[in-house]
Amino acid sequence: MTINNEPHTVRSFDAELRQLDEKIRMLAFLGREQLASAVKALVDSDVPAADSIVLKDGVVDRIENEVEAECIRMLALRQPYADDLRLVFSAIRAAAELERIGDYAKNIAKRVQSMAGSHLPPAAQSIVHLASLADDTLRMAADAFAGRDAGLAKRAWDGDRDLDEAYTAFFRETLTYMIENPAHITAGTHLLFIAKNIERIGDHATNLAELASYLAVGKIPEGERPKADSSPKISGV
Repeated sequence: MTINNEPHTVRSFDAELRQLDEKIRMLAFLGREQLASAVKALVDSDVPAADSIVLKDGVVDRIENEVEAECIRMLALRQPYADDLRLVFSAIRAAAELERIGDYAKNIAKRVQSMAGSHLPPAAQSIVHLASLADDTLRMAADAFAGRDAGLAKRAWDGDRDLDEAYTAFFRETLTYMIENPAHITAGTHLLFIAKNIERIGDHATNLAELASYLAVGKIPEGERPKADSSPKISGV
């Protein structure tokens, strides 16, 4: 299935669709920025930086609301079809996925606030690796969405397995460290929640990759969705 790139008779509709694409790119950029900033705040024990991340979450919420409102307006007034309808439908869902990514980054920042003054166990450095894997998936998924690239979307979709495996290893490492050194149980518990938030960011980035594939070729990647998380479930993230 090919994408029809012919301009519309109503040029303003073309401009609206481009603006919709731009807002999805902005949400993806903000999600990656928030994740990187939250992890840096953790490593640096930088509570003011964490405070700033929590406050910025309102920007993501506002843009997500704008995308939803604009998509509803287009459906009502423009009555899009074919490729345009796929874009409008995908944009609504993509904005929601990216808004959730922002929420998880905010949750990480809140954990940093709660850990103020705590000594970070060595396992904290592994959080950086987890965040890097999640960011790779999000970057590829966002680029696939913007470029209508089904192949890149599939790479992002497949990459979630690596993050799941790394998360499971981190969970076991941190739990062992907490058992061996009870003094780090509180900090370790916060790290487990932070790691779970990052793993969930990867899940939402994978959802975005599925939307990118649907937008490009009209279907999501074939086969069973890659999952390799064998750790016990953590609620409250």
